[in-house]
Formats: sequence, structure tokens, C-alpha cells
Amino acid sequence: MGPDSPLWLDRLAFDHNNLRAAFSWVTASDRARDGELAQRLVRALMWSWLMRGPFDEGVCWAERALSLDSGHALSQAGAVWVAGYLNDFVGSRTVARQMLEQGVSLCRRLGPSGKRELAWALNYLGMDAIHTNLATVQACFEESLDLWRQLGDPRGTAPALINLGYLASVEGDCDRASDLLENGLAGAQLSGERIWYVLAKINLGGLAAGQGHDTQAHLLYR
Repeated sequence: MGPDSPLWLDRLAFDHNNLRAAFSWVTASDRARDGELAQRLVRALMWSWLMRGPFDEGVCWAERALSLDSGHALSQAGAVWVAGYLNDFVGSRTVARQMLEQGVSLCRRLGPSGKRELAWALNYLGMDAIHTNLATVQACFEESLDLWRQLGDPRGTAPALINLGYLASVEGDCDRASDLLENGLAGAQLSGERIWYVLAKINLGGLAAGQGHDTQAHLLYR
């Protein structure tokens, strides 16, 4: 993540076969140390799978890593919610929801040491529930935002604000949606995270279009 993410995504793509070899080696072991390493690799490579794919390969490696007994609660919690979110992208919605909920539960048990992982897990659980339970979505996004503010990290506050802004627009609260999305856009600019900047612009464009402000929407989309 960050302003240099395209460069790192290219580097990871170039070394994809080496990463596959590393996963094959580490998941062939029955040592707890290697189980932890496999789960940490899943967590570390999530962004690469989400941005470049392949989703099904990410799911496969996540499942193999979680089949190992690492004895390390933090790495396991991270790998569980990553596996849940990746399952959303291959259409396994029931599995996705179960694993995301499990990931949130595992992160909560970690206390302060799991705060960052919990903030991400709640964010993605909320995204998973966006079409089924808006009350759950609201609670997840608000708690995630609160955690990111405690951590003082704009890389997390930006998507939390953008997601809350999108939810407000779905609920028809255009003023609140605009404020949240503008704050999310500012956070994206501060963090240098391009994907959040793009998503904020897209959502602001949708909000403008929904209010009949076609010229403004056109500029935002462009």
C-alpha cells in the first residue's frame, strides 16, 4: 500500500513463481514456525491478490496456511479475515461471511495487539454485509473508523470514511455522505493511497449524479 504500490505490485508479479515456490515449501512443513510464516505471507500478499489476482489462488494458499497449526494468534487472525474477504471475490459468500466474522472474533481476543487487524477485519466485514444488513454495516464501519483514529493512521481512516459516506448515500443522507466522502478524499491524499483517492472520487461522482449535478459528476468521474 502507499504511493509506491504500483511499483511493488509489479515486483511481486515478476516474482510470482518464486512466491508460489515459497508457499509450496512452507506449507509442506508441519512445524509451527512455518505455519506462522505461511499465515504471515497470506496477510502480506492480500493487497497483491486483490489488485492483480488471481483470487482463487489466494484463497487456495490461505486455506493451506490456515490448515497448519501455527500457535501464533496474530498471524492466524490476519489470515482468517483475508481468506474471508478473498472468498467474496470467488463467489463463496457464505464461507466469506463466516470467515470474516471469525477473523473479527479472533482479533478481538488479541486485545491492544490486535487493534490494527481488527480495524481492517471490521472494514471488510462491513463491505461484505453491504447488501444484506445495513445496521451491521454501520456498526462495523464506525468501529473501524474509531480504531483507525486511535491508531492515527490515515491509510485506514480514509477507506472507513469513504465506506461510511457510501452507506450514507445509500440511505439518502446526501449532506452527511458528502462530508464523509470529502474527509475520506482528504485522508487518501494525506496517505498517498491512490485506490482510496479513486474510490472517493467515484463515490462523490455518484452522489453528484444522484442529485442532478451532471457537470460536477462528469468532472469527478473524469
